[in-house]
Amino acid sequence: MKITLKNLKIHRDMSEETTCFSATVYVDGKKVGIAKNDGRGGCNMYYWEDYGFGRKVEEWAKTLPPRKVPSVSMPDLTVSCDLDILIGEIMDKQEEDRWVKRQCRNKTLFRIEGDPADSYRTVKHVYDAGVKAFIEGKYGDAVVEILNERAA
Repeated sequence: MKITLKNLKIHRDMSEETTCFSATVYVDGKKVGIAKNDGRGGCNMYYWEDYGFGRKVEEWAKTLPPRKVPSVSMPDLTVSCDLDILIGEIMDKQEEDRWVKRQCRNKTLFRIEGDPADSYRTVKHVYDAGVKAFIEGKYGDAVVEILNERAA
């Protein structure tokens, strides 16, 4: 099964204990329901178009491998997968992709060896072959990633 989310709306200002969001859930390209969370703690709510199929999706998610959960106090924490965790991963990925696209619209972001994984250097020019040549000319083999290449 390939789960995708469309019409994803994340409301950070309303998120308290959990992420407040709403999205249309698709499985293998077919709309199957809606997922929501009011952001005040607790599990996601699912409104399936076909309840029986929705239950199958939930059971399928539980068969996936355990997931590593980001935690400051317990960095190696892993938990059993379920649909809430899977939807959270998909949301995080989509939100990251949106951020990358937005950032790369009118500037070039890159990292070199030794830079933290979540930190980027910036060239205030739209990415093109000239900007790439400039970065590679200045930093050579130390260039780890040009974020704009991922956004393309």
